[in-house]
Amino acid sequence: MQSNAVTNENPDILLIEDNPGDVCLIRIALSECDITCTLHTATDGDQAIRFLYDKSRRVPRPALVLLDLNLPFLTGHEVLECIRSRSETRTLPVIVMSSSRDPVDVRRAYRSGANCYLHKPTEFDELIRIMRGLTQFWFNIVRLPGYPSQVV
Repeated sequence: MQSNAVTNENPDILLIEDNPGDVCLIRIALSECDITCTLHTATDGDQAIRFLYDKSRRVPRPALVLLDLNLPFLTGHEVLECIRSRSETRTLPVIVMSSSRDPVDVRRAYRSGANCYLHKPTEFDELIRIMRGLTQFWFNIVRLPGYPSQVV
């Protein structure tokens, strides 16, 4: 059985984002954090689902998911609903990062099980601040399912 243990040393993060510019900025912002992580990317909802549930993949289940809502094929809302509907990912922390300020999107994300909803900042310094806060909180403060040696 593959271990899905989460450690705060080089945790895996899945970024589900279709905008290559945002992927690049988030990658750079994460490199500015006090933690080294492995960033995996999926550029649409279908690709994200394949990444999460492909039994043949050779990478650990991510410790954290950063999810955009406006995705091709399956929307971010649909991806989140799928993650929460399956036992192997039900407890996976999912952070929605969207440009949408629509209260309907916010409510739906939380009803579907998002751990938090963040509006994508327009300033790079703010993105760095957010990524530092996220990585500090999720990898140094809270205890994640599977950490340090339990299987998710």
